[in-house]
Parts: sequence; C-alpha cells; structure tokens
Amino acid sequence: MNEIKWELAIQVNLIGVTIGSLLAIEKYFPKYKSGDKAFIINLSSVAGVAPADFCPVYTATKHAVIGLTRSYGLNKHLLEQGIYVMALCPSSTDSAMVDYMRHVQRYKDLYDDAYAKFSSYFQKATTIGKAAIKAMTDGDSGSAWFIKDEEIYKINFPTLEQLIGIQLQ
Repeated sequence: MNEIKWELAIQVNLIGVTIGSLLAIEKYFPKYKSGDKAFIINLSSVAGVAPADFCPVYTATKHAVIGLTRSYGLNKHLLEQGIYVMALCPSSTDSAMVDYMRHVQRYKDLYDDAYAKFSSYFQKATTIGKAAIKAMTDGDSGSAWFIKDEEIYKINFPTLEQLIGIQLQ
C-alpha cells in the first residue's frame, strides 16, 4: 500500500492479481486440476468495498480486484470447467504492511487518524486463511467476503438487472 509510489501499488495489487488469475486459468488448472472444482482466491480488502480516504490508489486497486473476481466468477466458460473465483475482503489485519504504511503515505495525517480509530480492531493473519476455507465451502463463484473478528460475511452486490431495473435476455 504505497501512495507515494502509486504505480507500484497498481503493479502489485491489480496487475499481479490479474497475472496470477490468468496463469491459474490458462496454465495451471489445465495441467494440474484434479476433481470437480478448482479455486482462485483473490485478496482484496475492506477498502475495496468501502473507500479509505488515506489511500485512494490502494482503494482503487482493491475495488478493481473485486471487479476482476466477480467478472471471472460469472464467466460461464470457467464455471463449465469447475473454476471458481472468489475474493476475500479483510478488515484491518495485523501485518508488516500496517507499520510500513506509516512511512509511505501521501496523506499521513489521514492514515494516523484511521490507525487511531481502527487499530483496536486488528485481526490476525491466520483469520484470513480460515475465512478462505469457509468461502470455498459455502461460497458461489464471483462472491466476495468481508472478514472481521473471526467472522466471515458474504457481500451482497446488486446485479446489473437490479441496477437498471430491467430483465436482460
């Protein structure tokens, strides 16, 4: 999450996730998939659902990860192959990134305010792994999951039909 070297944030958070997803779909799964299902679990963030004023580029990349995940997740060609794509959107997680962010923020005052407000809610990284298992067990392809305090919740996004108010053929 580097708002100073924002191109790096885009390279890692969006381009890296895109390359990883495509490699899994085009190279890995055709060669190594066994069983009926295979999963791509993309890591987004709560910032991919609810904007964070202190990290606009990071927020944009995490929104993009959700869009990428949902689009691949609804792809009928992937579903026919048993490839499920999901996103995890954890709330603040205790990691090295939290400390690193204090030094690479364009809006350090806003970051410090958010840190003061949310630092008591930090969760352990192991929580994310447990959530991935639950998402794979209970989730649909294209779904995104919010993780907070050992709990996981499916995020309900409106469909295109709901947004424009018509039934598409």
